[in-house]
Amino acid sequence: MRTVNAAAQALRERGEIKEVPLIWIRCVDRETGEVKPVGIWGGVEAEDIQVADLVTGEQRTRQFYPGLSGVDDVVHEMGIVIRATSVQFSPHDAAVQIAFREREPRGVQVQIWKRAYDRETQRPVAGLPEAWLSGYINEAPLTMQAGEATLSADIVSTARMLTITSARRKSDEAQRRRGGDRARRYKATA
Repeated sequence: MRTVNAAAQALRERGEIKEVPLIWIRCVDRETGEVKPVGIWGGVEAEDIQVADLVTGEQRTRQFYPGLSGVDDVVHEMGIVIRATSVQFSPHDAAVQIAFREREPRGVQVQIWKRAYDRETQRPVAGLPEAWLSGYINEAPLTMQAGEATLSADIVSTARMLTITSARRKSDEAQRRRGGDRARRYKATA
């Protein structure tokens, strides 16, 4: 169930809202294998923003750096559905360079929020940013066209983890279909 910021919803209904995306990427250091997260958002300056962690539910203050160009819409519907979206980054910003060149972003966990701003005052709406998507980075290709670089990451929701089968559940029959492999012939469990 998604929580909705009441103040932001009131502005949204009147059409007086501007929403800025925030993304928290749990990158892995390429040399040490240590998790070193990076926060990137669609704002102009680096800012400490309090968010509700989408995994634990705890409120935490995290630092977000500029570099997020946009996030495609996410369709929220009932049921267990793998939601996919694309996130566009500015490849020249320092935080994006760190996340995608110095660290390994593929397959890591991401959390995306929307921070609401009042169009008239240009100030953030009271309350925490609204949860948008929790998932994993599928791929993050850097493309160069006519001197212009674009970096977009394809993100899938955490429901994708339900589609990954356990290696312990493979049967001898499934193994035989792969070129006659009989390694599980006398395995006691299916």
